[in-house]
Amino acid sequence: MNIAFELLTGGELLKKLYENGRVPEERAVEYVRQILSGVAYCHSKQIMHRDLKPENIVFESTAANSMVKIVDFGTCREFAIKDKASPAVGTKIYIAPEVSYGKYDEKCDVWSCGVIAYLLLTADLPNKWGNQTMEDKVLEKSMDLSHISSAARSFLLKSLALEPIRRASASDLLTHPWLLKSKTSFTCPETEALQRFTMFHVGSRQTESKLKQAALMYIATQVMSVQETESLRHLFVEMDEDRDGKLSPAEVGRMIDRAKLLFRVDISTIMSESDFDHSGFIDYTEFLTAATDWKRVLSNYHIEAVFKAFDRDHSSKIELGDIQRVFKACHVDPCDPVWGELQGTEQETWTAVGLQEFRVLVAITRE
Repeated sequence: MNIAFELLTGGELLKKLYENGRVPEERAVEYVRQILSGVAYCHSKQIMHRDLKPENIVFESTAANSMVKIVDFGTCREFAIKDKASPAVGTKIYIAPEVSYGKYDEKCDVWSCGVIAYLLLTADLPNKWGNQTMEDKVLEKSMDLSHISSAARSFLLKSLALEPIRRASASDLLTHPWLLKSKTSFTCPETEALQRFTMFHVGSRQTESKLKQAALMYIATQVMSVQETESLRHLFVEMDEDRDGKLSPAEVGRMIDRAKLLFRVDISTIMSESDFDHSGFIDYTEFLTAATDWKRVLSNYHIEAVFKAFDRDHSSKIELGDIQRVFKACHVDPCDPVWGELQGTEQETWTAVGLQEFRVLVAITRE
């Protein structure tokens, strides 16, 4: 089996630190916010990384304003509330004190984020530490924080608390004043993208509409380039006020109010059309699917790419089993009547979808 990963060309955060030294605090805020946003999202899915370090934070591109992404999930594991993980894993310099004892939870990732923030703010890099660990520095109060802001010091103290029970969670830290103070504010939101988002309608609740929804989700997340989604990503980040990786009805409403759209918008309708998994929130994938300019983006190349991805057995037809797998992967609600209909469908009564039918079905969006 071959797995194709996203291409990240900007290099490791650690390399940039060794080359450039201390990062300006405004830039450190952006990096830490992005890292914590990813960590908080993983924690919301009961996943902890367990080996966060600058080598596993990679720049998307070589651009000066490139975003950073978390990589290397080889040591990650699921966790349950009140469950304590073991054995100890990770890199000594960055692991939380409790990891050494083999009893820890997802807050071990928060400690690692605190260490990364400390390195960004001070350029006190590990090659200068000798046999010291971050725990030693905290215990000995040997961190030099004199040149950073009081908000940054507060953030470090909350993320590097020795006792996990006193350590802030990733989601709590996302609302820390240090991460909010230099939050970029768009004075003129992407009005056209918001209009597409508010008017998104995939069709009736029939199998064909669900297949179209799955196709658009696949194109938005797996086929479109970073450049094609960049402006929508910035808009999503701006709307996601609490940085939890999803949009609440209140967050959607506030951004629409700021945009001063020229038509009346019903928030409940937006949620029902774009909240595909009925979670009560709109995640990034759902937002991309709803806000993309499909009239401009959709091409035969995109349609054929998604058709090939769905046609798992290379039969040149999308069979019933293919659609069942796609729907499950795209979070079609098991309570949805369409899912029940599919589960009860006999193979003999199912009409397979060829490329031409699929092209017509998905291309409705372009009309």
